[in-house]
Amino acid sequence: MAELGALQTIVGEIGAAGAQLIAVSPQLPEHSRRIEERLKLDFPVWFDRANRAADEWGLTFEFSDDLRETYAGLGMDLPKHHGTDPAEHPGGGWTLPMPARFVIDAGGIARQAEVHPDYKIRPEPEATLEVVRGLA
Repeated sequence: MAELGALQTIVGEIGAAGAQLIAVSPQLPEHSRRIEERLKLDFPVWFDRANRAADEWGLTFEFSDDLRETYAGLGMDLPKHHGTDPAEHPGGGWTLPMPARFVIDAGGIARQAEVHPDYKIRPEPEATLEVVRGLA
């Protein structure tokens, strides 16, 4: 969530460079809408049902049994939060995408891709903005 707030700080400059910022999340849309409203986001958060796009791009990881227990102990039912039928999804719906950021040009070519398996390590918004400005 802090990541979305950080991106909000550069959304105007991204638009001024002729680009568009879009976030993608496996959360059900009603959960994302609440975050969009609370953070007053000026960009959309698209729904990646059952992590299909993230799976296709090789970005998902499956929770260990210990991590599932930790989340359950916090009252978080990830498959329910994401609207995933555990019987139809690899890992029983206990998967998340690694944080990733892509800058894709008007021709559909990825000009920058940053992915890190540690959710705490994210690219700085200003670094992404510099790449976007370089494409303008």
